[in-house]
Amino acid sequence: MPAIDFFRRKSQNLSTVIESVYGLRINDEADKALAVASQNFSELAGFTLGEILAMEAGAYLEEIKKLHFTQSYLEQVVKFLLETTEILTQLQREADALNLSEKALYLLKHLIQTDKTYSPERENFVALLEEKIKNK
Repeated sequence: MPAIDFFRRKSQNLSTVIESVYGLRINDEADKALAVASQNFSELAGFTLGEILAMEAGAYLEEIKKLHFTQSYLEQVVKFLLETTEILTQLQREADALNLSEKALYLLKHLIQTDKTYSPERENFVALLEEKIKNK
């Protein structure tokens, strides 16, 4: 039970951060949004943004598996990565945005393989990310 409560609190914190950076991003405050996201990456996504960007996608997936995140929490991490991708795109950091997109794709595919529940939302995200990565 304590592990469930721990991830529930972390998930709530992550949701709050995602909402905050989204709000800043849509208000054309991408620099502030990236600063808020960067401050929270280590605690909420397991690694700093710089560490994540430096890892290969497969290695990042393997490291994330070691953290034993719940399926729902891992899905939140994917949303955090995707929101940060949007911020990086807004800041014209296309290479970093593509890098995070690849990592989000690996995590989504892992979720699809390991979760017993079918999610059309995940399938749509995978298709969109694959198309985005293919076209870059």
